[in-house]
Amino acid sequence: MQFQVPQFIETEDTIVGSLTFRQFGYLLAGGGLIFFLYFLLHFWFWTILAVILSLISLALAFIRYNDRPLTAIVLSVFKYFWEPRVYLFQGTPAPTGIGANLKNLIFRLKTSSVPLPSFLDRFRSTKEKFEVFRRITGEKEAARRVDYR
Repeated sequence: MQFQVPQFIETEDTIVGSLTFRQFGYLLAGGGLIFFLYFLLHFWFWTILAVILSLISLALAFIRYNDRPLTAIVLSVFKYFWEPRVYLFQGTPAPTGIGANLKNLIFRLKTSSVPLPSFLDRFRSTKEKFEVFRRITGEKEAARRVDYR
């Protein structure tokens, strides 16, 4: 069985001459607004407003930038300035299993803005004095310092 596949589905259909329905709508809305304002405003004010409204309706109907209509660009600009911009860091979940503490330490070292507390920071907050010494085996150990003077 043969089926006909539609082509050029991204192009809009032309309704009036070479105008699409959207272009025709923008021009019709701009012309209708200018016609309605003719009966409400003074002639000099109407001419200024008519020129501005006709330029806006022509721009909305015909200007395209990077294959995007001007209305999409204007909506993107308003959306950019109106909506809040929040950027959240979605960290990786904490690893579990063998080597989890080492992986957590590496992750904290890479992502922290303050230095990690060292081994001696635990003892500096107390009023007693502690010293770190090495045992014969080479291990470091903290012991309370006792001054007999």
